Amino acid sequence: MIINIAPNHRIQLKPLFESNPPSFLIDTVIEGVLGTAWTDDLHDPQVAMLVFADIVAFGGDPQHAHAIELINQLPEEKGVLELPSGWQQKLEEVHASQLISLERYAFSDENLNSDHLRECVGRLPSGYVLRKIDLSLAKILSTAATPLSVDQVQNYGSPEYFLEHGIGYCILKEDKIVSGASSYASCKAGIEIQVNTIEEERGKGLAQIVSAALIMDCLEHGKAAHWDAANRSSARLAQRLGYQPSGSYQMLLRIPCKNS
Repeated sequence: MIINIAPNHRIQLKPLFESNPPSFLIDTVIEGVLGTAWTDDLHDPQVAMLVFADIVAFGGDPQHAHAIELINQLPEEKGVLELPSGWQQKLEEVHASQLISLERYAFSDENLNSDHLRECVGRLPSGYVLRKIDLSLAKILSTAATPLSVDQVQNYGSPEYFLEHGIGYCILKEDKIVSGASSYASCKAGIEIQVNTIEEERGKGLAQIVSAALIMDCLEHGKAAHWDAANRSSARLAQRLGYQPSGSYQMLLRIPCKNS
């Protein structure tokens, strides 16, 4: 039987993910900050599935008797993080007709330069205001239904919880939020970055400016700011900020069944 494991007990799942590529998305769930966790046994777990936003991670022994039962619970429209040995074959056995592969781009943050980031922030155009996300901005982002707001703050469930565990910056024009960069996920070591700019304000360098402000804040507080790109546009932005490419990888996505 697969059971949901409470946030305060998830730390015992950590050994199951030691073979997975390092990810703050995994850490945020294991540390009990965000997401849900599923396992075969509360006291002696052998396999686990972590679910956060649109991301899923599998860990443990893919040959274990409960692995298939866990894989059967993989939600549709979720991307699966890089898998340790054995798991992809099992996923393909169960969901072969529903899996597609998406290329993503990984980056290293080892050579980020504060002076360069400060210079980026200094390029803010006249008529725009850069602000750290406070309670008032978090409330706007948590209640609005725009593409920008859905990706900013809302993963945390409430503005107050975001301010407790997350961090972000916005650029405003005439009191309207036009660009934002914030923690898509957060853990003790750092954050995964999410950045968005409304369509009519793109091409003005706002994403670079607001991202630089967020990254600077993280570095000043001893936190890592991880960047993972879903497309080449995001990859180019990462490099302009000072991130170094560290290769690409394939993310599996379970699409809805054609007969459903």
